[in-house]
Amino acid sequence: MAKKWVYFFGDGKAEGNAKLVNLLGGKGANLHEMTNLGIPVPPG
Repeated sequence: MAKKWVYFFGDGKAEGNAKLVNLLGGKGANLHEMTNLGIPVPPG
């Protein structure tokens, strides 16, 4: 099985969450979590 390298967030949907901080980094994990909470963030 191939390893996933890109995790989408934006438009009210996020493939990651704060539990993936080791994989996404602090900023990435926080952007995913803000998207999950409904806070508007630019898609990435």
